[in-house]
Amino acid sequence: MKVVSNIPTQLHLREDNEIPCTEKVNDIKNHRYAKPLGGFWTSTYNTEHEYYSDWINTYPTLFQSLHGTCWIMEPQDNCDIILIEDKQDLISVCKKYGFLDKDKNANSEYLLDFESIAADGWDGIWLTKNGEKSVGRIQLDDIHLSTWDSESILWFRWNFKNVKKHKTFENK
Repeated sequence: MKVVSNIPTQLHLREDNEIPCTEKVNDIKNHRYAKPLGGFWTSTYNTEHEYYSDWINTYPTLFQSLHGTCWIMEPQDNCDIILIEDKQDLISVCKKYGFLDKDKNANSEYLLDFESIAADGWDGIWLTKNGEKSVGRIQLDDIHLSTWDSESILWFRWNFKNVKKHKTFENK
């Protein structure tokens, strides 16, 4: 598995306008989906995007109907993040953390065991922009991240050294 330690500045959107903190990271629970319940989601901060991140830029009409605050977040140095940049990375993660869900929609498919990944001490898992293009939104050999449809990091625990308010949106 590919691992990365130095994570670029991240952006997080909160609809409740409350400052992100360790209490906002909910325990990870596997869910019969390609994404778990819980955790804490960010996307790489990018000033070249109108909405500052790939995640928000992927859904501009949804974002325009929301209200909330964008927070700029600096990850700690030396985070232990699993990196998914291509098909081989996803296959490698699935070899260790995949499980077969035979009941899902009467089809067999592999899902990631996010609870085990978190329990093994990983700080998070990062689907990069290249990874999303390679494996996001599609089913690949019964493995998929179909609802993980933009560059983002799922954090399993708080691992930020600085949080700063970026912008508040009052969209209707």
